[in-house]
Amino acid sequence: MLVTSRAKSAYYVREYHPTPLLNLLFIGFDCLFGWWALPRGPFEAVHAIGANLIAKPKSLDTVVREMRQI
Repeated sequence: MLVTSRAKSAYYVREYHPTPLLNLLFIGFDCLFGWWALPRGPFEAVHAIGANLIAKPKSLDTVVREMRQI
């Protein structure tokens, strides 16, 4: 039995980080393997590719500020 699952990564950086390069790596990985999980694999793959295309790195200060508001 195959089950589709989606998880958001949680890593934070202090200074410059090659986030755009990592996003391209994850897009490539998703294009190869994301389509095969049924029943929602194709939908989740398209969503993940879209999210990686628009993702921007956040500074640690911004993340801490957002966490304090919760």
